[in-house]
Order: sequence, then C-alpha cells, then structure tokens
Amino acid sequence: MVDGCRRVATYILLTLAFSIVALDARAQDPMAVGPFAVDLRVAMPRFGQNERVAAQRDLSALQLPAWGLGLDVGAHVYPVKWKMVTFGVGVQALISEGTRSPTAEEAENNPDLPVIRTTLNTIAPQFSLNFGGTSGWSYISTGLGTSTFNVGSAETDLDDRRFSTLNYGGGGKWFAKDHLAFSVDLRFYAISPQGGTDKLPALASGGQAGALPRLKLMVFSIGVSFK
Repeated sequence: MVDGCRRVATYILLTLAFSIVALDARAQDPMAVGPFAVDLRVAMPRFGQNERVAAQRDLSALQLPAWGLGLDVGAHVYPVKWKMVTFGVGVQALISEGTRSPTAEEAENNPDLPVIRTTLNTIAPQFSLNFGGTSGWSYISTGLGTSTFNVGSAETDLDDRRFSTLNYGGGGKWFAKDHLAFSVDLRFYAISPQGGTDKLPALASGGQAGALPRLKLMVFSIGVSFK
C-alpha cells in the first residue's frame, strides 16, 4: 500500500512539473492543443469470461461477469508541438468492477452458487500523440503501469499483488465550450501473467502456468474533459 501511494504521488508531481513548463512555454499560442486537460469519464470494461481464470477459482466461465462499470480519470499536459503533432504526458487511473448473480434457473439447481465479482484497478503514466487544435483534438497514447485484478465471491480473499500492465488506445476531446469537452476513449489493458499462490495454485496444463494467464481487456470510456 505504501509503495502504491508513493507511485501515485510521483506521477502527480511529475505531471505538475510538466504543467508548469507547458503553461509557461505555450501561453501565447492560441491554436495549441492543451496546454493541459483533466478527464473524468464513465468506464465500461469488457472483462470477458476467461476459462483459465474461471478454472483456477473452481468456477465455470459463464459464472464470470462479462462487463463491468467504473471510473476513468486522467490528467495530461502538452509541452511540445512539432508540425501537426503535439506530444503529451500525464497519468491515468481506472477503478472498475462487474458482478454476475446466478440466474433463477441456476439458483434453483444450486442454491449455494455465489455472486461473482471481477475488479480491475490500474494506474499508469501516459505518453500521447495529439492531433488537432483548441476546439478539440484526437490522440493515440500508451503507458506502462501496474494493476490489481480480482475475480471471486464476497468471501474470497482479495489478491493484493500488483501486476505489470501495458495500456494502449486512443480517443478524442471536442470542446463545445472554452473549457468543457465531450470525451471518449477506447483502451486495451495487457496484464502480465503471474505465478500461483496458496489460494490460487498454478494449473497443470493449458499453456502459461500461473494463477493469472496473460490477459487483454478492453475498456470504453465516455465523459467530459476540462482544460
């Protein structure tokens, strides 16, 4: 927990430092992207129903929630412009979860079936290429950070390990007002495989052994941005 707090604090301090540089260097350029933006979006992660994840938890794949809901927040600055491209740096965080309750038929056949919850929480620095101007811009971006990923019932002990996670995607911001924009983002999160634990033993077969196979999750976010 302490390491996680330090990591978040480092990202925030770096973003603030770049903000000061960007605001000072580009305050006189009315057509520039930025110079900063803050995102606040509703996230809709597609968790899927991975058979290996289910098997390692003595579940069937159909018991897993396929979709979730969450919050996607970010802060970015845009210190350098080269021709048609503006380079951005920042930090982005995602908090999300999905649940699946047994259907009436499943509950009738097995009253002990639990509600299954999947959570994905991640934070990472971001590097972006931005195309556009003051009234709006599109972008592609990537970042390498860490995440926690948990699947189980309310009685399941949480896995507090942080997994190395690469994210990449793109989106756009369209400013209907000077400081308020409609914002969308489509992003993929590639979570590295992890070794087994006492509660999540490695599987004996089926490719990469481990409590969590390499996963790629898609997240679509929609909301607002401020500058």
